[in-house]
Amino acid sequence: MLRHISVEEKIVIALIALAALIATYLAMQVMGQGAGDPAALPPARPAASPATATPAAPAAAESAPAAEAPGDTPKLTGEPSLLGDAVAKESLRTIQFNAQMNALDGGSLDMSAADIMSSTPTITAVDGVEGAGEGVVGVVASEHTLLLVTASASGNWFCLGLDANNAHYGGAPSVDQIDTVEECADREGAWAAAP
Repeated sequence: MLRHISVEEKIVIALIALAALIATYLAMQVMGQGAGDPAALPPARPAASPATATPAAPAAAESAPAAEAPGDTPKLTGEPSLLGDAVAKESLRTIQFNAQMNALDGGSLDMSAADIMSSTPTITAVDGVEGAGEGVVGVVASEHTLLLVTASASGNWFCLGLDANNAHYGGAPSVDQIDTVEECADREGAWAAAP
């Protein structure tokens, strides 16, 4: 017989999983995208003695500035918009965990925004996708499906759709492109393209 897991135990499990994901994300940011691959690390530089030290590179003011294409905005590691995408996606994963635990206990994915906020007080949720936005998760649920949508600080929209057999992770420039589980499943590549 399976033991019933209390809401408090679910929250502790979710927080541990969230902490592990954040630690992994931060480690990847520090180490670069090849965090587990020693070949991806920059080569070690031997310490230079005063006799063999090379002259310093010219100051930034002395070097010519690099030409930038109009509208070309480079994405830097640790940029707030990348972090915003990761935070938005992590909030959906946290709700996914709670929804799947709820389905195991009660056999249904049907969760309201109030259910989500009571089990995960750090997440703000609304019923339907109309009120979703940055920091607010929209919830559309039935007995056998669950759709979660939210926007990140970068303006990207992300969705997580659960049905009887699968979890779908998608993204789009606007919520009206991902407002059903089927549309979310059709746009799975956008989730992977963002951090």
